[in-house]
Amino acid sequence: MILSPILPMIGDQLDIADAVLGTLVSVYSLMVGIFAILAGPVSDKIGRRRILLLGCGAMTVALSLHGFVSGYASFLLVRMFAGCAGGILSGAAVSYIGDYFPYERRGWATGWVMSGAAVGQIIGIP
Repeated sequence: MILSPILPMIGDQLDIADAVLGTLVSVYSLMVGIFAILAGPVSDKIGRRRILLLGCGAMTVALSLHGFVSGYASFLLVRMFAGCAGGILSGAAVSYIGDYFPYERRGWATGWVMSGAAVGQIIGIP
C-alpha cells in the first residue's frame, strides 16, 4: 500500500521489471489476509499480549530488512514476511476489541482501529 507510489523508483533502482512490481504489493496483502485469520485463534490460545509482542517484533525485523533487499526475490520474501507480521498485528488488534469493548461499542472501536491503519498508510506515503 505505502509501497505503491514509489514502485517505479524501486523498479529502477533494483532493476525489477514493471510487469512484476505489483506482486510486491499483492503478496503483502495476501499474507496479511492469511495471517489475520490465523492470528485470532492463536491469540485465544497463547494470549493477546504474546501475539502482539510477536507481531511487533516480527514487523520491526521485517521493516528493517527492507533496507537490505538487493533484487526482486529478496524483496518479495521481505514483503511476505512483513505481510505475515501485519496479519498477526491486525488479527490480534481486532481480537482485543472483542475482549475490551462491550458488544454495543465494538463497531465503534473497530472503526477507530481500521481508520487508524488507513490514516497511517496515507500519512506514510512519501
